[in-house]
Amino acid sequence: MCGEQLIREVPGYRHYEVDIRDADGIGKVFAKYGNDIALIIHTAAQPSHDWAASDPNTDFTGEC
Repeated sequence: MCGEQLIREVPGYRHYEVDIRDADGIGKVFAKYGNDIALIIHTAAQPSHDWAASDPNTDFTGEC
């Protein structure tokens, strides 16, 4: 499904094109919806899920 189709066909779907490294932008989305957020889909990925879960900011800030 493309974004427009998701907006039309999925009740409650909201699309935000926010860089995951943009803490303020992500914070605004969470501030607006809080516990009403049921699902987040993002396209960033780290091949080691265990490592990414323990230190997510490293991948998204470009720091080593």
